[in-house]
Amino acid sequence: MPDNQPQIVPDVEGYEHVTRALMDLVNVYPGLNSDEEFSFAMDESEEGFAIFPGVGSGIYDERESITGHVVQMCQYPFTAVYRASGLNQNRKINAKEWLDTFGRWLEKQPVSINGEQVVLSAWPVLTGEREIQQISRQTPAYFMPPAEDKSENWLIDMMIQYRNEFDR
Repeated sequence: MPDNQPQIVPDVEGYEHVTRALMDLVNVYPGLNSDEEFSFAMDESEEGFAIFPGVGSGIYDERESITGHVVQMCQYPFTAVYRASGLNQNRKINAKEWLDTFGRWLEKQPVSINGEQVVLSAWPVLTGEREIQQISRQTPAYFMPPAEDKSENWLIDMMIQYRNEFDR
């Protein structure tokens, strides 16, 4: 690793809090039908939507004042998955577009869902002094090769950046 790359250390408490807030957030996505919801790390046999966390929450920058006030900049990578079987070309395009729209919605961009313009007004409030600064797409939606059961996974990689402040 080059010397100029920041050392990322785990934010163990942040991982739990951000995961819970993220799951609450994604399950109010207006593009979900009333009988749909995101699962957390679903198993291979399920169809539907899931969130898979990356390596967990990490602190990539930490500054401490002489008074002991600490400001940490943290990140939480995750992947959203749309899993379905028997997709024809048109349904594959729709799955990709659905995930791309979902990603734009998480970024607080205006999106059209069922002919209506919607915008996410606020990210969830985290516990303690943690605050989401940004949610961004790291990739457009992309396709993974079909599994043995012929189910197909469409994925989009996302990143939550948040700030954590506290006094030592």
